[in-house]
Amino acid sequence: MKKFLGKLLLKLVGWKVVLHGDVDNLDRCILVVTPHTHNSEYILGNLAYWSLGKKLKVIIKDAHTKAWYGGVVKGLGGIGIDRSQKNDLVNFVANEFKKDNFSLVITPEGTRSYVTKWKKGFYYMALEAKVPICLAVGDFGTKTMFL
Repeated sequence: MKKFLGKLLLKLVGWKVVLHGDVDNLDRCILVVTPHTHNSEYILGNLAYWSLGKKLKVIIKDAHTKAWYGGVVKGLGGIGIDRSQKNDLVNFVANEFKKDNFSLVITPEGTRSYVTKWKKGFYYMALEAKVPICLAVGDFGTKTMFL
């Protein structure tokens, strides 16, 4: 049902998904999405993954998973993290991959603003979890999601 819904909603909003590489790589990977400029990328990315029949998760502030809309965020793959304390995200992610097959979205800028350097945590997460790193980008001009 999600596959049909993802394809339908992407078509309705005029977006398309273009694959570069084997779609099976998207079953279990760290998906590096850049540039991260707007929160709508979260919804578009979920729809793209649904259209491919794949499972997608994202690390997000736990405030979003505890709010009144938290059930929706969790249903869309949100994993709440308390950012007020130090977390061992590398091992946390590796343990999540031991439990399930999914792609974890990481935005290496760590913000929606322009940065000159990426954060490197995604690399260490992929090493520890023994999963590939895949790249994704959304082109808002042509309404194309490249995976």
